[in-house]
Amino acid sequence: MEGHSGSGFCSINPLAFAWAWLSRGCSCHTTSPFASQDEGTRQRAYNLVAQAYTSISADDFAAFVGYSVEEAVKGVVSQGWQADPATRMVMPKKPDPPPVSLVPNEQQLARLTDYVAFLEN
Repeated sequence: MEGHSGSGFCSINPLAFAWAWLSRGCSCHTTSPFASQDEGTRQRAYNLVAQAYTSISADDFAAFVGYSVEEAVKGVVSQGWQADPATRMVMPKKPDPPPVSLVPNEQQLARLTDYVAFLEN
């Protein structure tokens, strides 16, 4: 079965699931969960969409963030996203991944030491 892993759970993106749940659980096309929120909350909504989607319709995105379609598209284009007027889709710019720590912490060193000791015995 597609999307099924050996652990018995389906492999789905939790952010996409949350958006799908919000879309069904409220009338998001008339009222956005973020419509009355401040700009910081809207920015978090932009980030959520950027993590969960490779593309989303401009209408759905605008409803989600509580802007008109024109305002929403103008806002995402200014942040480096792409918008296709022919299909009315926006393509989020993927956020930069967090920096990877190259210096192992004490817990990682302890695990490595235990593993090496196990291999030596």
